[in-house]
Amino acid sequence: MEFIKRVKHIVSCRAILWNMTLRELKSKYVGSTLGIWWAVITPLLIMGVITFVFTKVINITIDNFPLFALSAIIPWFFFSNSLSEASSSLFKHASLSKQFNFPLEFLPLASVLANFINYLFGLICLIPIFCFFQIAVLRVLIFLPLVLLSHLLFTMGLGLVISCAHVFFRDIAHILGIVLLFWFWITPIFYSLDMVPLPFRWVSRINPMTIYIESYRDIFYAAQSPLAIDILIATTMGMITFFIGYIAFTRNQAKIIKSI
Repeated sequence: MEFIKRVKHIVSCRAILWNMTLRELKSKYVGSTLGIWWAVITPLLIMGVITFVFTKVINITIDNFPLFALSAIIPWFFFSNSLSEASSSLFKHASLSKQFNFPLEFLPLASVLANFINYLFGLICLIPIFCFFQIAVLRVLIFLPLVLLSHLLFTMGLGLVISCAHVFFRDIAHILGIVLLFWFWITPIFYSLDMVPLPFRWVSRINPMTIYIESYRDIFYAAQSPLAIDILIATTMGMITFFIGYIAFTRNQAKIIKSI
């Protein structure tokens, strides 16, 4: 009964979540001349630097390495930026929770959704680049919404957990930066799974971000549909993570309100 009541409250307040998301998105580029176009420029610039380092300095041999890297950089940026901003969202907007009646989970969710819109804009602008090199990408874009949705659910679930944990353990902000840096390097963004030595390949296999990165890469780089088992795992993992994150957040909501 309590769950149904909460769902009804969330539905009735959906306009608030949308407005909060738009405000978060606008605040990203306050005073910026290029604005949301940085969602396209940033991954392109980093792709250029990484391509130079890995192809000219390290001499890695992967065909069309810029596309290989770009297909993974964009979703990783969405993921890491979302968690970083969601972690501090409750403290950043603490005054709002005391002035207005809305579901408290809207604060971290708005941070994630703002980054998701930013991500979608950059992705839509960059899709023509992938299609230019492989027109077959158009044929497999039908699988993209499912990968996007599962990735979004996974990120929102973690965002809820981290924002909640940050309230009770203030060092989360510092730890998160280190964790994301470590997570970045053990995720196959600039290398393929085949390049990981067998004794250490299990690290990449148990990395939940690997399956999302590989699914995006299947679509944009290989121009092929992701494996059905990968889609199933990614979707299930996204739903479970979101459910766990939401339950953990709502059960601690009273304590959160007292602490912020």
